[in-house]
Amino acid sequence: MSHPHKPKTGDPDPHHETSSYCLTALPRLIIPPYQRGGPTSKQGTLAWRNDSLPYYINVFRLRCTIIWKDDNVSSEDKKDGIGAAIGRIPSGVFIVTAADDELSTALLASWVQQVAFEPPLIAVAVKEGRPIRALIESSNAFVVNVLAEGQNSILGHFAAGFGPDEDAFDGIATSKTAGGAAILTDALAHIDCKLHSSMQISDHILFVGEAVGGELQGEDPPYVHLRKSGFSY
Repeated sequence: MSHPHKPKTGDPDPHHETSSYCLTALPRLIIPPYQRGGPTSKQGTLAWRNDSLPYYINVFRLRCTIIWKDDNVSSEDKKDGIGAAIGRIPSGVFIVTAADDELSTALLASWVQQVAFEPPLIAVAVKEGRPIRALIESSNAFVVNVLAEGQNSILGHFAAGFGPDEDAFDGIATSKTAGGAAILTDALAHIDCKLHSSMQISDHILFVGEAVGGELQGEDPPYVHLRKSGFSY
């Protein structure tokens, strides 16, 4: 729907930051006196907002950006856009393992990242309900196995997921850490972690582990994973 104060076709692009256009437009075109909202200042930026208008204006160092509210964009379209953008954040592909006494399991993961240098800390996000959670919490340890590019057979093996009583490593060559967690012999690398801290984050548990051991086991490039949407794995 058109708005009586929206620039006509051929007018300067309202999304383009141009000080001369903004300085002449602000008094007579964008904020007529009877609808002018008071300016608020935040970190050197003046912002004019009025809920009755289909736009708001940010002014910084005599340059402004006129932002039109996307009233015609559905919430589903917004979610699709957000999902597509988040999905372009690259991640690796990892097999996280944990063990306690005679129990041992593994999880295919992509949300793994280093988060500190001293000591070196590794964060792993685990979705609620995964059997590995109980083993990480009871053993206070886990191993991150890094997959190499092209290791699709290992990825496919662990993609199916495993119940608490299933052998997650049937047919997979492994060794063990001192604590009993599995190291995949054919993985690109492994990082042995002792649990540093954990926290609930929405629908995932974030486990942060201190790297206490590890080894590069190959020279191939790591597996890089991109998603179609940030709302699914």
